[in-house]
Amino acid sequence: YDTILYIDADCLVVKGVGHLLEIGELSNLRDKEGVEGNGETTKGLLAAAPDIFPPDKFNAGVMVLRPSKSVFEEMLSRLPSNNNSVSEKDGDDDDSANITCKSYDGGDTGFLNSFYPNWYSGMPSYSRLPFGYNAQRFMHHCTYEKQPKYWDDAIDDIRIIHFSSSPKPWENKAGNSSSSGETKEQQQSYLNENDASGIQTVSASGKLERMWQTAYEKSQQYYIKEMRKRSSAKGSRQTTPTVARAAPRHTTRSTAPPSKKPRNAHSMMHMRYKELRKSGMATKEAMKTARAEYGLDKADEGMDPSRAVGQMFGLM
Repeated sequence: YDTILYIDADCLVVKGVGHLLEIGELSNLRDKEGVEGNGETTKGLLAAAPDIFPPDKFNAGVMVLRPSKSVFEEMLSRLPSNNNSVSEKDGDDDDSANITCKSYDGGDTGFLNSFYPNWYSGMPSYSRLPFGYNAQRFMHHCTYEKQPKYWDDAIDDIRIIHFSSSPKPWENKAGNSSSSGETKEQQQSYLNENDASGIQTVSASGKLERMWQTAYEKSQQYYIKEMRKRSSAKGSRQTTPTVARAAPRHTTRSTAPPSKKPRNAHSMMHMRYKELRKSGMATKEAMKTARAEYGLDKADEGMDPSRAVGQMFGLM
C-alpha cells in the first residue's frame, strides 16, 4: 500500500474519514515538486492529530502513514533496548539517526514523538490534523460537566472519538474494572481526588459511553443480519439440487432429464436410487425407477435389477 490510515482499536469513527488517504497524494505531489529541496519521497508518518498533554506532540491513536521498511528498521535500531543506539548526551549531529528514542509516556506515542520531533514545527501543515480526528474522551471527562463548550464548540467537526483512557466501554460492559487504576494514576498529577473520582463515575455511564454502546449494538445487529443472509444463501444452494432431482418423480419416462455425459447420469441415478430407498421403495423397484428416470433403462433389457444394484456397489 502507498498510504495507510491507522486507527486504534479503542476509537469510534462517527463521520467519514476516507479523505485522509488523499494526504498521501498531497505528499507525493509535494515530493515531486521538491519542496523539501531534495525531491525524495516522504516515508513513515504523513499526518497525525495533536495530543492533549502536551498539544505540540501528536497522539498515535490516528495516523496517516506511508509504509517503509527502511523507516521500520531505523525505528528498531533506535529502541532503548538496542545496543547499537547511543544516548542523546553521547551523540552528536552526525549520530542523529542512531540516537535512542525514549518514550515520555512509556508507550508508542512517546516513542514516535521522539522519532518525529519535528511534527509540530517542521512538517507540512497537512501533517497536523485537527483535534476532531482524534478527539480523546479524557478531555470530554475533564471539561464537559463544567465547560461543555470546550467539546461542543471548540472542537471543530468531530470525526473520531478516541477512548484512550480507562476503563474502556467494553470493560465496563463486562463488569471488568481491573484497569481503572491506570486512569487514577494518570490523573493524580493534574487532578484533585474529587475530580478524579468524578471522572471515574462519568467514564462508566457518560454521553460518549452511550454513543459507543449504541454503535456496538448496531454492529451486532448488522452482524446477525449478515450471518442470516449467508446461512439462507448457503441453505438455498444445498436444497436446489435436491429439488431438481425430486422433480422427475412426477414425470414420465419421455420427460426424463437428458444427460450428455453418461458418467454424470450414472452418478445422478445413484443418488436418486438412494432417495427412493430412503422413501421406502423396494430395492429392485428403486433401481428400475432411478435408471428409467435418467434414460439408462434402454441398456437394461435382460438385466436383473438385483445384479445392477450389486454392480453399482462393486459387489459383482
